[in-house]
Amino acid sequence: MIPENGLQIVVVTEGFVYVGNVFVNEKWVIVENALNIRRWGTTRGLGELRNGPTEETVLDYVGRLVIPMHALVHFVEVYEDRWIDPLDFYYREAYEQDRKAAKTQETE
Repeated sequence: MIPENGLQIVVVTEGFVYVGNVFVNEKWVIVENALNIRRWGTTRGLGELRNGPTEETVLDYVGRLVIPMHALVHFVEVYEDRWIDPLDFYYREAYEQDRKAAKTQETE
């Protein structure tokens, strides 16, 4: 069964784990505004992150991911209201980094 679209933790082959807004069709899993969950920072496994990141969780902004369905391992449904503030922080940080990089390129 394919979950409803929305904010999800996505586990794919090779052990990669992401969180973002998921859109699914029969061939692809598309994750918009994806963050790689580089370090879970949990004491009770990945499922603990459904309640939001811990102080020890390390997230890296990735952007848009297009994952072939055959690479999907599973989804973890999250409580969106507990992820909103952390996601907003990382999106703003990534936006600022992109702006700085664009200004640097303009001056070179």
